[in-house]
Amino acid sequence: MEAFKMSMNEITTSERIIDCALELFKQRGFDNVTINDICNAVNITKRTFYYHFKSKDDLLGKFYTKVYDLNKQSISRLLSASNFWEQIWIIVGDYVDYTIQYGHEILKQVFKANLNENKGTFSLEDALVQQLLLPIIKKAQEAGHVRNQSSPESLYEATCHIVIGIAVMWCIHNGGFDEKSIILSNLEALFDVPPEFSLINTTHGKK
Repeated sequence: MEAFKMSMNEITTSERIIDCALELFKQRGFDNVTINDICNAVNITKRTFYYHFKSKDDLLGKFYTKVYDLNKQSISRLLSASNFWEQIWIIVGDYVDYTIQYGHEILKQVFKANLNENKGTFSLEDALVQQLLLPIIKKAQEAGHVRNQSSPESLYEATCHIVIGIAVMWCIHNGGFDEKSIILSNLEALFDVPPEFSLINTTHGKK
């Protein structure tokens, strides 16, 4: 029991560090934020920071950690969705919204950090996302809400590659195009979504 409490405390501290750091990066820019700034914002010592993370770059490896909470909050929207394709897009769209929220400059730094050393930020083995998406993809295929009958695992992997690839181009173009609508149109082509279930003519797929 004591070990469990310690583990929970460590997770809480790590999340606080990530939350504060990302907000500082968003406000000031990655290069203008020091580890001292992060420690002051979280009210921790540098020793505590280095217990959890090796560097600022190491923090960027946890960029998508907060999206897990966004997905949990999406349950009510998933239940109220009119079809399975809409459910798939709600899950993927949350990740895209998160990227847009923090902007292309932070995402550039995330890509750079992973190019220097694989931080696992873009791992396709995200257990929570797989657990959410794979059964919904299968149900969407069975219900005819998507017509691509490739394995759910293959469609999940292709979805990740599309999202990451378009995010790279979004960074290269300094956020100069509508990332979310481009991802939606590419995914609807991948899944072969029937016209009656298409979300392209809605506002970023939100009815």
